[in-house]
Amino acid sequence: MLVTKTNGVKTGLMEGRRLDETRKGNLWRKNEFYLGIWNVLSLYRAGALRILLDQIDKHKTGIIAIEEIRWTGQGVLEKRDHTIFYSCDERQHMFGVGFVVKKNFKHLVMDFKAISTRICT
Repeated sequence: MLVTKTNGVKTGLMEGRRLDETRKGNLWRKNEFYLGIWNVLSLYRAGALRILLDQIDKHKTGIIAIEEIRWTGQGVLEKRDHTIFYSCDERQHMFGVGFVVKKNFKHLVMDFKAISTRICT
């Protein structure tokens, strides 16, 4: 379960930085990255997924939980260098939750279970 909440603002993946590199006076380690949660309101619009992935890349987020996807069905989708795990309503474009995982963190995902339109693990 992901606990960090950022509302999609000011997130960043600091992977590959040396210990002596700083950001606002803090030391970053090689394995540090940002988690996020974002209520996207709908990905059932033309270009919405592209905009989401652009924002994730811009803010360098490693793993992000997304809400209100509004797709149909459930599954796993590969786009650019991201993997989207999602669970949505089977018939209507309502509700839906999921995770967007950057490709360099995909090997850390052991399993994905779509439980309902509001819960996936």
